Amino acid sequence: MLKYVPFLKLEARNISSLDFSKCGNFLAVVTFSGEISLWDAQTGKQYNPALNSDSAGMSTTTWIDDMIFICGLSDGSLVTCKLIDGGPESAEFVSDFGLAR
Repeated sequence: MLKYVPFLKLEARNISSLDFSKCGNFLAVVTFSGEISLWDAQTGKQYNPALNSDSAGMSTTTWIDDMIFICGLSDGSLVTCKLIDGGPESAEFVSDFGLAR
């Protein structure tokens, strides 16, 4: 019999999509309210303040490789996000909206 055992709890609300990076170290999370955030996949710690799309909510996200993920907005447009520092203490990413630190 399968048993559900939670291992990760995120402090995020209105999640519309999430995706683990190809290497398994990061979790990209997007929300219906238009936020993009990056999390440590092992600890659940958020690496940076969430970036916000002022125009539309996010409907989906997917990683292309270990450094780049793409988010689909509800208005049909796409946002490309690139991880620029993936060190153990902090991570930063840049997107079409700007830099998250």
